[in-house]
Amino acid sequence: ITISLFSLAISLSCSAQATIKDSVINCGFFSFGYSYQFPGGDLKKTFSSNSNFNISGGLKLNRNWIAELNGQYIFGGIVKNSTNLVKNFATSDGYLIGINGFFDQLVLNERAFFIGARVSKILPILNPNPNSGIKVGAGAGFIQHKIQVVDLGAQLPQVQNAYLKGYDHLSNGLALTQELDYIFFDPKRFTNICFGFDFTEAFTQNRRSWNYAEMQQDTTLKHDLLFGFHVRWIVPFYGTHEDVFYYN
Repeated sequence: ITISLFSLAISLSCSAQATIKDSVINCGFFSFGYSYQFPGGDLKKTFSSNSNFNISGGLKLNRNWIAELNGQYIFGGIVKNSTNLVKNFATSDGYLIGINGFFDQLVLNERAFFIGARVSKILPILNPNPNSGIKVGAGAGFIQHKIQVVDLGAQLPQVQNAYLKGYDHLSNGLALTQELDYIFFDPKRFTNICFGFDFTEAFTQNRRSWNYAEMQQDTTLKHDLLFGFHVRWIVPFYGTHEDVFYYN
């Protein structure tokens, strides 16, 4: 799909000549970014803040509209109420004893991903050139998150093989995204950056048939929120000349 977007960008180029400094251009691009996010809603009950590595590919059109596909890998190291997750097989003091008779330890982490599409508009505010300025965007996609359970000693059969699914709280569903950014396209190509705020609103549901910690199935619809700050490096494809791009 991303290749098709770049092919479309090339097909848009034709006859007139313009520079980034004085004209709005169209181009294909990749972007790589990092976001630090804070949970809200039902998500806050399980996880703390997280990191987010993301990659996008898309088109910047010559009316300063941007269409892109986006993928995100989300991870964090703090799972709240972790003692409740293992209460059914921990000792009265909260220790875990493996089948070898020695103490064992579980490491719990947040693991999640998002795949979706986004449409944005660059507004001519604080813009050193016509291709830069304040950017507002919205999108939609699919999000999935779970608790990653790692048995360090590999001696706890309660969290091995198929039993593990009863503890990971795997959940997924529709997610809506909004962003407010400042974007800068450098005429010299090197410093193409975007930074700002992002907000994700998701409607998820636990997909496991049984949760062992709670000893019940969870069928409630969750309202998950993520608030974040991000920065992205953009790799545009203008053409062969440093400052020149051809467009309709």
